[in-house]
Amino acid sequence: MVFKKDVESIEYIRKRLFEVERKLEDFIKRMYYN
Repeated sequence: MVFKKDVESIEYIRKRLFEVERKLEDFIKRMYYN
């Protein structure tokens, strides 16, 4: 059970990181092109 929960939290963290990364990319692109 603990392992499953750990895997779920890792997936959640990866998803959050991915979202943050994309937001950062968009922000940088806007800064760069404007």
